[in-house]
Amino acid sequence: MADESVSWGEMPQYEGAVPAKPASGTHNYTFTGWSPVVSAVTGDAVYTAVFSENPNSFTITWQGGDAAPLTVTANYGDPVTVPDGFTPVKNRTAEFSYVFTGWSPEVNGSSIVTGDASYAPVFDAIRNKYSVTWKNYDGSVLETDENVPYGDMPQYDGAEPEKPEDDTYNYVFTGWSPDVSAVTGNAVYTAVFTDEEKPAPNKPHKPHKPKPVDPAPTDPSGSDPVSSGVSRYLNAEDHFGYIAGYTDGTVRPESKITRAETAALFCSLLLDKKPGEVNPFSDISADAWYSNYVLTLHNIGAISGYTDGTYRPNNQITRAEFTAIAVSFAHAVDEEAGFPDVPSSHWAEPYINSAAHYGWVTGYPDGTFRPGDTITRAEAITIINGMLDRRADVDYVHENVHKLKTFSDLKETAWYYHGIMEAANTHDHTKEHIEIWHD
Repeated sequence: MADESVSWGEMPQYEGAVPAKPASGTHNYTFTGWSPVVSAVTGDAVYTAVFSENPNSFTITWQGGDAAPLTVTANYGDPVTVPDGFTPVKNRTAEFSYVFTGWSPEVNGSSIVTGDASYAPVFDAIRNKYSVTWKNYDGSVLETDENVPYGDMPQYDGAEPEKPEDDTYNYVFTGWSPDVSAVTGNAVYTAVFTDEEKPAPNKPHKPHKPKPVDPAPTDPSGSDPVSSGVSRYLNAEDHFGYIAGYTDGTVRPESKITRAETAALFCSLLLDKKPGEVNPFSDISADAWYSNYVLTLHNIGAISGYTDGTYRPNNQITRAEFTAIAVSFAHAVDEEAGFPDVPSSHWAEPYINSAAHYGWVTGYPDGTFRPGDTITRAEAITIINGMLDRRADVDYVHENVHKLKTFSDLKETAWYYHGIMEAANTHDHTKEHIEIWHD
């Protein structure tokens, strides 16, 4: 702006808009006067606007994690500093605890404010650890495992829990309550025992003995179904497939078998499948898929359940329990089997002795029988094949496997391969010391 004809000695006066200077990304400007300082006219003069330079202000946001964020204002070029007393947090979960370790982007001694910014906290996740306590039936602590990581499967490493017998019952350890599962917090597992009625003094205990249809021989000595008495109740003549496997094409030979599945397995082999008219079990509903199987076996005296009136169909069955049901179809044999873990005081000792006599069970390489262990599908099928004197024709199986029923998880190298092939495939056969299959 120019003022013309200002008289000598007059004080010039600026009457325009306040001068302005555009702000930059880093600073803004404030008009502060003129250069040189305005004075009385003594000649032509030029005055230039003078501005002060001010740093721009920016918003800095500090994220708090699970805490509230904190917002502050800082000028361009200021050092980036964490507000005093501000510490972000991340709440603990069942799986992880969290430790604050810094910021993203990183804040260090050379960090300065250059614009609006947001800093997010960085945390290290530390997997939580818990204690797992194993207790006996009376609440006494058997073992405490400290510092078990979240998600790990706890493992009891102590001696097998025991419950003293009383005048009426022996007790067999069958597992833990609740069922052992991956660690999600501090846990307490309590030993569970099956109560089994003791045998009468000096007499073999046969609570599951079927009703006899012909006199038992005084000296049963054969393992074939006729000599053992099994053929009185089970179909040992027709070698039909009595296992079918699962819809996904597996047979799961090393999976456990439940008490309901056991009833179904034996019922599929019965000559007389007449179900019982009375249901003595409080936990067997009429519409359960296994109801007829359980009641049919109860009708012939092959099963009797537990002393509390239950059958516990979904419990995994132990080796002792399965053997007892198997032997209930045969003639009892009073003969020591010699398993060190099956003393004469064990409720299942008479059954296990009989099964060993017939060659249905042989125990483990260390000489034990492990009566309280749950039985696998392969072990159960091995016992049933022994009861029926069914043994696969190895040569036939190898030469004709392409047209036989097989399973994706059944390996030819497995010890139970031929036993499961025998149980799964219906076949004609003749027996001359060994079983020979025919087309």
